[in-house]
Amino acid sequence: AFKSGGVVETVVEGITGVFFDEATTESLVEAIKKLEKLNIKPQDCINQANKFSKQVFKDKIKEFVARVDRT
Repeated sequence: AFKSGGVVETVVEGITGVFFDEATTESLVEAIKKLEKLNIKPQDCINQANKFSKQVFKDKIKEFVARVDRT
């Protein structure tokens, strides 16, 4: 993934994917070469994705509202 924006929070370098820093063919090719050498495990990707589930979002919003409500 191009190392910018929200993807930085979702991709774990070397575990669930790789980043490329420049929007160039060369940078992308290097990232693909790194990716080909990795053994990305589906469960690692699932675990990372679950951190951004609808339920986690709801729980975090509820915690935030409860915290703000106490002040």
